[in-house]
Amino acid sequence: GPVAQLRRQSRCDGGVVSDPSRLVGATQGARLAVRVLVTGAAGQLGTDVVDHLAASSDEVVGVDRAQLDIVDAESVDRLVADERPDVVVNCAAFTAVDRCESEVEAAHDVNEHGVRAIATACRRTGAHLVHISTDYVFDGTLERPYREDDRTNPRSVYGRSKLAGEHAAIEVLGEDVTIVRTSWVCGEHG
Repeated sequence: GPVAQLRRQSRCDGGVVSDPSRLVGATQGARLAVRVLVTGAAGQLGTDVVDHLAASSDEVVGVDRAQLDIVDAESVDRLVADERPDVVVNCAAFTAVDRCESEVEAAHDVNEHGVRAIATACRRTGAHLVHISTDYVFDGTLERPYREDDRTNPRSVYGRSKLAGEHAAIEVLGEDVTIVRTSWVCGEHG
């Protein structure tokens, strides 16, 4: 089913939905739908995530920056409380790597403080957070592909702000967060 698939894809220990009784649309023998909130839903990755989840019959609410500024903790808390998702997929980020160097505060506002706001709202509602991060948390000097347990050493404001966001999510949620570090995002919408 979709929950098992999400668990396999996230390499999670089974804690994607901490309370399976909250799953939406369950009937005997039917596929269980998961209620998912996707932030950054108008971006390149967010658009594809929303499309994929909607096609798999999950109940999806996608919000873009105009609908939710993740830096506004009260708005984040209110939206997550109102929507009551099982899972929040955070695709929202300040991803303009070069601009992050000159807009340090803005990079940390979104990539660190915004993530903390989402994680805090997830903790209050029991939602699992899937946070999209980056390989920029590493310094790029290894001669092999990076593993999750490799030492981080970001060399840019973007990488440092994304790593700070990872730390914020883990600090707030502990094991109730799945962090996906990716590079070169490409898809149907970009």
